[in-house]
Amino acid sequence: MVFFAGMDIVFATAHSLNGLLVPVMLAAILFCVGKLLCTQAPVFRTLFTISAYANVTLLIAWVPGVSWMAGLWRFYLIGVGLVRLGGIGRSKAVQCVVLTAVILLSVILATLRFNT
Repeated sequence: MVFFAGMDIVFATAHSLNGLLVPVMLAAILFCVGKLLCTQAPVFRTLFTISAYANVTLLIAWVPGVSWMAGLWRFYLIGVGLVRLGGIGRSKAVQCVVLTAVILLSVILATLRFNT
């Protein structure tokens, strides 16, 4: 990838914001989905902890050809966290993760469509 003069700070800022804001967005979406699907949904703090720890996948996401696997691994880790920390059953955790992934993907696609 070729960077234009002065653009490296823009990309560094974008990647830093991605690392900081995505766990908050995921926790917020998980909170709403959990309230809809589960009788005893975890609190926001637990969901933020789960999504922040699942964000460790960004460490390998920069490797070419591995980023899609890192994204899937992130959602797998969120599902495991929902079962172990959130006290949700496996089937409800899968439903929450799939619905959260669909919502997040919809937000990303809408943002990209809006910017073009």
